[in-house]
Amino acid sequence: MQRGMYYWIIILFLSALVFIALAGAEPDDYTVTWNRTYGGPAAGETAYAIIADPGGTGFFLAGETETFGAGKADAWVVRLTPEGNEAWNSTYGGEEADTARSIIQTGDGNLLVAGTLTLVTNRTRLDTDAWVVKIDPSGSEIWNRTYGGPDVNASANAVIGTDDGGYVFVGSIAPWGENRSGAWVVRLNESGDEVWNRTFGGAGNSTANAVTRLPGGDFIFAGSTDSSGAGKADAWVVRLNASGDEVWNRTFGSPDDDDARAVINTTDGNILIAGTFTERPDNETVDTDALLMKLTPDGDIIWNWIYGDVGVNESASAVIETSDGGYIFAGETGFPGMDDTDAWLVGTDAEGAVAWSRTFGGMNPGDRAVSVLQPAEDWLLFAGTFNATARGGAVNTDAWVVRQGPVPEPTPTPGPTPTAAPLKPPKAPAVHQKPAVTATPTAVITTPVATATPKPTITKAPTETPTPRPTKTAKPTKEPTATVTATWTPTPTPTPTEKPNTHDGDENDGDDHNDDGSSGPLSGMVWYDLNADGSRNPGEPGIPGISVRLIGHRTMSDYTVTGSDGSYRFSSLPTGGYAGVEFLMPDGYSCTTPGSGSDARPIGGTVAFAEGDDSRHTLNAGFVGGYQAGTPVAAYGWVRGTVWSDGNRDGVNDDMYGLTDIEVRLLDAGGAVVASARTRYHDYYTSMYLFGPLLPGEYSLAFTAPENYIFTDPGRDSHADPLTGMTDPFRVGGGETIVRDAGLILSLAPAQSLPPGETNEPDEEIGDSKKRDDVDDAAEEEREEQVITSEPQEPDGEASGGPREDDDDGPDREKSKDQDDRHKPGEDRPKQGDD
Repeated sequence: MQRGMYYWIIILFLSALVFIALAGAEPDDYTVTWNRTYGGPAAGETAYAIIADPGGTGFFLAGETETFGAGKADAWVVRLTPEGNEAWNSTYGGEEADTARSIIQTGDGNLLVAGTLTLVTNRTRLDTDAWVVKIDPSGSEIWNRTYGGPDVNASANAVIGTDDGGYVFVGSIAPWGENRSGAWVVRLNESGDEVWNRTFGGAGNSTANAVTRLPGGDFIFAGSTDSSGAGKADAWVVRLNASGDEVWNRTFGSPDDDDARAVINTTDGNILIAGTFTERPDNETVDTDALLMKLTPDGDIIWNWIYGDVGVNESASAVIETSDGGYIFAGETGFPGMDDTDAWLVGTDAEGAVAWSRTFGGMNPGDRAVSVLQPAEDWLLFAGTFNATARGGAVNTDAWVVRQGPVPEPTPTPGPTPTAAPLKPPKAPAVHQKPAVTATPTAVITTPVATATPKPTITKAPTETPTPRPTKTAKPTKEPTATVTATWTPTPTPTPTEKPNTHDGDENDGDDHNDDGSSGPLSGMVWYDLNADGSRNPGEPGIPGISVRLIGHRTMSDYTVTGSDGSYRFSSLPTGGYAGVEFLMPDGYSCTTPGSGSDARPIGGTVAFAEGDDSRHTLNAGFVGGYQAGTPVAAYGWVRGTVWSDGNRDGVNDDMYGLTDIEVRLLDAGGAVVASARTRYHDYYTSMYLFGPLLPGEYSLAFTAPENYIFTDPGRDSHADPLTGMTDPFRVGGGETIVRDAGLILSLAPAQSLPPGETNEPDEEIGDSKKRDDVDDAAEEEREEQVITSEPQEPDGEASGGPREDDDDGPDREKSKDQDDRHKPGEDRPKQGDD
């Protein structure tokens, strides 16, 4: 990319940010209050993890140093004051290369450090073991243990506490001298004794980079594998129960190398993954981007995006949730072939839409952020590595921490701060998903009792240790010896809104091209293929309420929903053409055999894709399923609805939290079950189920409340009886869509009561809870008439998407341009709501 064009993109992106309403100070309003490096001259130091001291007295940084200690490199822990000054630093290890990759605070007020210790076996052979050290707040060792043995090479990449006072660490394990590795998960008691260990993987290389504990006691680890999946190495996510047995595993990725480097629980009860995704925009050039994926606890995709500029390599190594429900990830960015990389911080809203982006670093390669914190709402920190190598001098990398906040604070030791590079525009196509493959159980390669767990997808360990490179800016303030990771406080920001899809006023001069160079329109039909022959025959009805996505050559350009007759329409196509259209299939529906009436082919459990080009202005999709009560006639009907969380218990869907994976049963007039479905993410409706086509008649619904939930009192938006979960009977027919919703609230034991002024809104939503912009039916008409100012065109030049046709059953869901421009076409790609 030419530099002139790059800066023009930056200008456009900065303009777009003006339209983003923030709940707090935007990072551009922040000041670098201090910026420090830690380490000695002409040596290598790195920070891999940073945590805040709960007492508010500073931070603990974990990494490695070559300047201090007994060996080639030693595990290093540094305690910092709130101002970034070193309080103390301690090294741990032997004569070979050792490192600390993770640090946590324990329940008894001490610290636990996990990493790798290198030993010499038989005086000739280097052997690495996973290593866990418990220290007190002054750095003194309480106990230290190694895990592995002389016949394997093992490592620990991350550690967490368990609900019984013990710990779980994850990493990799490989037979000594062999070219394969497995992901390794080990559970310890509070004294460091092994409770169990499990190995996951196949014939290739797999590793676990991060781990989190779910509220019920299960564990999720994230890493990479090249033993199964779509390409070389794939991002890999595995859920285990408390005994270490696999519950499920998923791989995601492209034909090139992809990686999951971080995993966290989100406050809505889901899981967020951060890592890297590799693509080839021109089928040759390798382009690496940062990756965020939000999953339900069952491993289903809620949304996934990639971030970065075309021709620039980016990565995400850490992610946190902010106080407003958004996210901040930390990583690295740099033009390929140039001796310069920078630390990169990006803030998003709750749906993954980019709110802001900032870079930090010098003129050498190797500047990176690998850990990020938000110790308080109004400030943040990141930690990583800064390359302070002088021109022509010996390589010199330092541990690096930068604090930002709205109020400047004096830096004790004067010195220049790294230059913040210009904002880099986001790119966000979706990531390719590969189905989980059941791998042959791998024999345990650990000296302790390793239990091999068979399961699909294994991943190579993504180098979580970033490679230092020279930086181009002056060094940050230098402190003697310590390495600390800094925290970074993200600014919460809501997604900008677009105009509703009205399709009115489509002024076209008749040449199928708009005045801005885009072409159009594009329209089509989603219909029910009763005989599953791929052709639309007389009497086969259109399906209402189906989400349809217009896919550009690199991004999703627009989306709409089918009307009551199953038709959809986009008034214009993106400049430069489009790749096709995606159709989201509700639970129980699948794609029919492609034929003369259907252009769509399945690319996942919930997505059908119809390939298009500039000459195609009609694309249709046929679905099949088992919900019709018989061959429908002209009077068939449909039943659709959603399940939502009623935080204030008023029976009105004003909190707009959709709940997925809720069972809904359709009953006939005699009370027999006709069909069953589960709610799924579906763009416009967030949480949606659909039954039909149905013969005319009387039906009712039975909603199943999950454990600890009950139904709210019936109101304008909730039709379920609080005691039974049943709706009143209703008539279906006349080609109409009947809408029946259900509101859920957390149940309270008889003795429990809510504090004054508080509502019983669930802290953890079921499945993939998302905000929806549909309000009650009474407000639909008024909403459809509103015009919401749209934000400017995305920096990558993709069309912002033309107006759309309003849904007959509900208003359009507002969606930010940042979010719309993150899909890319291609097969085997996870999309929002993909299983």
